[in-house]
Amino acid sequence: MVNLLPPLKESAKELEELLRQRILVLDGAMGTMIQQRNLIAQDFGGPDVEGCNENLVITRPDVIRDIHAEYYRAGADMVETDTFGAMPLVLAEYGLADRALEINEAAARVAREDSRETEGDRLSYLYTASLRAVPLQTLQHSVVFSGRWSEIEGRSSDSSSVYLYNTAELYRGVNANLGLGIASATAEDGQQTDSSQVNALATLVPHPTTTLNLLHQRLHNTRSGGVLPAEVRLDTRASQASVTYRPLSTLYFFFSYRMEHDDRAGDRFLRNYSLSWSPLPDGSLQVLLRFDESYRSELDSLSRIYSPRIRWNITDRWYAELAYERSLFDSALEMTTRDAYTASMRIWF
Repeated sequence: MVNLLPPLKESAKELEELLRQRILVLDGAMGTMIQQRNLIAQDFGGPDVEGCNENLVITRPDVIRDIHAEYYRAGADMVETDTFGAMPLVLAEYGLADRALEINEAAARVAREDSRETEGDRLSYLYTASLRAVPLQTLQHSVVFSGRWSEIEGRSSDSSSVYLYNTAELYRGVNANLGLGIASATAEDGQQTDSSQVNALATLVPHPTTTLNLLHQRLHNTRSGGVLPAEVRLDTRASQASVTYRPLSTLYFFFSYRMEHDDRAGDRFLRNYSLSWSPLPDGSLQVLLRFDESYRSELDSLSRIYSPRIRWNITDRWYAELAYERSLFDSALEMTTRDAYTASMRIWF
């Protein structure tokens, strides 16, 4: 039998050894932790990208770094990057499709805090070009070309991609999006990665209070060269349905269910729902109550977070906040509980 997997790096060998010794704990939900920070448009990079959590690794890396640190303090052995929606199709909603690679790289640096990435001189060339066509008021097409070449202390890497986006308003409250793309990247060690993807998204708004999103994705990835003894291929399929319901301006419900399948890990699914209520949305004193629950089948783990908080808006550029958070993590192997109390004050100059 031929082993097609690349030789393990030192960090991977260390992880493998730790897994032999004990159970390792992964972090929890990133989106919920970000929402609890009550960030404003300026934190995300402006009103046009407000709500794009992935862009925070560029505009507010300190926030994401603090969330990683908080999970480590709670007992996590490793953390995931802030890249749940860091794919061109999703980022295109905020006009950031051409920065997908940059955002993913920044998220990895923030999560790892790798000194190799922050020390020494770095030279990068980036290019982006886009074409947009609007043959009908309800139909739009756009093509985005992007690429990057970087060199850090004599080690170079490059990447390029082209994506086609199609958006159509089929009916009032019914929108369809289709994205097709190919990308190629060469790493510092000479490893070549070629990928292609298809993303289909349907958005239904049956009522102003309710939004339904249906997403299907196909990804084909091929790696070769570098330290790989042979070509490695991976095909991934994913389908996701999510519903948001806001019956009142102060009450918000969210539910999502995602199924994934790939050639290595097989089938898995992720279920998440959350609830937030702000009984006093206006005025100088605000109260926010939030609940979030997530289940991951590959880990057979369930996490719950309860978080009430009170904010006092002293001025429009100065606030003080008190918060309590109770986190529960339950799996087939262990159960942990964490309570956290925080007090913060922020002033804009």
